[in-house]
Amino acid sequence: MKKLLTFALLAVGVCTSYAQDATKFDKYIGKYNVEGAPFSTIIISMNGDSFWGEAVGAGDSELLASDQENVFDLASVDGTVSFTAEQGIIKNVVLSMEGGQVTGTRQFAPLSDFAGVYNFEGGGPVSKVTVGEDNGQLSIDVPEFGQATIENTSVNDKFFEQNYQSDFIFERNDNGDVVSLKINVESQGMTLEGKKEMPAEENTLEKYVGNFNFIDIDMSLQTEIKDGKIYGVTEQGEAFLTATNEAHLFDIEGVPGTVKFKLNEAGSVSEVILTYDGQPMTAYPSAD
Repeated sequence: MKKLLTFALLAVGVCTSYAQDATKFDKYIGKYNVEGAPFSTIIISMNGDSFWGEAVGAGDSELLASDQENVFDLASVDGTVSFTAEQGIIKNVVLSMEGGQVTGTRQFAPLSDFAGVYNFEGGGPVSKVTVGEDNGQLSIDVPEFGQATIENTSVNDKFFEQNYQSDFIFERNDNGDVVSLKINVESQGMTLEGKKEMPAEENTLEKYVGNFNFIDIDMSLQTEIKDGKIYGVTEQGEAFLTATNEAHLFDIEGVPGTVKFKLNEAGSVSEVILTYDGQPMTAYPSAD
């Protein structure tokens, strides 16, 4: 059955897409972890105007609306993707084909992603919002209105506040970091936008600090912070690393080279690629 499911997914081709109302699919979008299948992850996303499902490493397909709620047909192959909800929040996905089923459990962003202080422009009804984590829920403290909790919704990074019937929508940058908060008070026709207070540059560099061993050459790289700047140290010497416009990529001062850090889901460095004169060299964190 596992082989059959994999083969069927791989057989699905790119189908003619049609424009769909993207917002109605927001509640399904996310990553779902799978056990007991040839693949470990199902990703539900938008591909242009099309609603899309991907069994990572096995295949993907456009998902077409059916006559059943929360059930979608796989394009060009006999099968369905259905979603189940708890208290209105989509929690699971079920892939059904040829009499077999694979179930995935949705993974939500940790609440710590949203914690912080968000400052709003002066003159508005809200000056700042402090967001914290309290017993598995997000709490908010607004000087002008007091404290409350905001509830998770089925849409990624979107929460709901009951007292004022307000949507709290957190926005991320290209690196995946939460950087702003949008509050939509629909009853008042009002939208407020605040920027998150970011930590000092030295703190943001801490995740790159470590010792890394190269796999193809007898050399190691140590990264450290001095005077708020990050440096790379090898047996050949020390150099200042300058941030570029690309996430986690640094130029090496004084030489034709770069250092690229790859982060895992926990935000820790899992791999380093040092490129010198166009030649990439890969290093991994030291076990020491």
